[in-house]
Amino acid sequence: MKRTSALLCLSLLGCLVLPAQDYSWWNQKHNWDGYTHWTSYLIFSPGFMGPNALPVPEVRKGITDQRAYLELDVDGHFSQGDQTGNLFTQLYVPLFSNRAGLEISYYPLEVYKTDTLTR
Repeated sequence: MKRTSALLCLSLLGCLVLPAQDYSWWNQKHNWDGYTHWTSYLIFSPGFMGPNALPVPEVRKGITDQRAYLELDVDGHFSQGDQTGNLFTQLYVPLFSNRAGLEISYYPLEVYKTDTLTR
């Protein structure tokens, strides 16, 4: 109990002592007017989004698997100005014999490095 309290106190103290990130670099880079919300500076178009922004589901010709499975995979997407690596997980559970199935895909970890022009 004492250890938990001490760790909680240290983490709260760290939040008070450590300075927050200064976003002045972003304001200068994008000529922020001081009023416009940051989302107005984003371009919502597939060509300007990362490789996992609009995932395309697999087409299996209407055939479902009869066995459940869990898939773990590592993906890499490398282009000029954008190096991205991620962990991909997929869970499939058949439902109602071979008529339907539940499939869940998720990217639990994504590591990327972009240059200023791409960002």
